[in-house]
Amino acid sequence: DHSSREEEEEEEREAQSSSSIHIRIMTGGGSYDEVDLEDMDWNESLKEFTYSCPCGDIFRITLEELKDGEEIARCPSCSLVLTVIYDPDELPSITNVEAATSGTTEEIA
Repeated sequence: DHSSREEEEEEEREAQSSSSIHIRIMTGGGSYDEVDLEDMDWNESLKEFTYSCPCGDIFRITLEELKDGEEIARCPSCSLVLTVIYDPDELPSITNVEAATSGTTEEIA
């Protein structure tokens, strides 16, 4: 029966379409918030930029991740993510970040 086969194919297309929309919403539903890198704190012991998460933990992202083009800081305790706004051309070196946060500057020979 030709019409029933067409109906089944249409239903299958609709099911695939709605499942892909569902997956997109679940995985790309956006971040909790956006924050400028300059508003994040440098955590010397973790060697990561951090920002307070509403769950009580902290969002984290490393300088290396930022240099690799990553812009999502993750909280290790919950499912929230944070979008970090920054200019890749203005990322500091790890030495500059450590010096700026410790208040000392090392001379490089």
